[in-house]
Amino acid sequence: MPSGAAQPSSVRRPIASLFLLLAVAFAPACGGEDTAPAVVLDGSPRHADDEGVITALDVDGLSLTLDDKRSYEVSEQLRSFSALDLSIQPLADAKDAYVQVGLDGRTVVWLGRIAKVVPTQPPRVFYVGRFTRIEDADGLRRAVFGEGTVLALGDGVEPPPDSVGAVLQVEIDPATHRVIALRPA
Repeated sequence: MPSGAAQPSSVRRPIASLFLLLAVAFAPACGGEDTAPAVVLDGSPRHADDEGVITALDVDGLSLTLDDKRSYEVSEQLRSFSALDLSIQPLADAKDAYVQVGLDGRTVVWLGRIAKVVPTQPPRVFYVGRFTRIEDADGLRRAVFGEGTVLALGDGVEPPPDSVGAVLQVEIDPATHRVIALRPA
């Protein structure tokens, strides 16, 4: 092809497609507004930055409050999902649910919904998951489940014998954010 001649369209299209592919692939690495850490929903353990009951929720203003005490902004790119099966869940009906959140500063970037609070006296939350192990870190014992949920254990709480790989029912005290019982489901 002579110098300065236009390339045929069959050459331009693949080159344009390549540039578009590279722009999409590298855009997240270039900063911009959405620099929040992503949550991976592949069953790997998710260590929440905070957890509690959503006591106030403003979907239009993108804010929520946990336990009537801690308020956060909510990212427009929020990943809201069920901790039970990792399915995407709407934020709009999460009020009064016990949740775990991942934060970027004071902004919620992911929200794993554990369950609605059962209005017993005292209130309780129940979760069901496939138990994988106990994790000891930072002076706290945690139960890790196959769906990626990680829950802090209360004093003296132990999984049933030989329960690795078993589906367990977890009873959580929403006031202390601690598991108070682990039993076969």
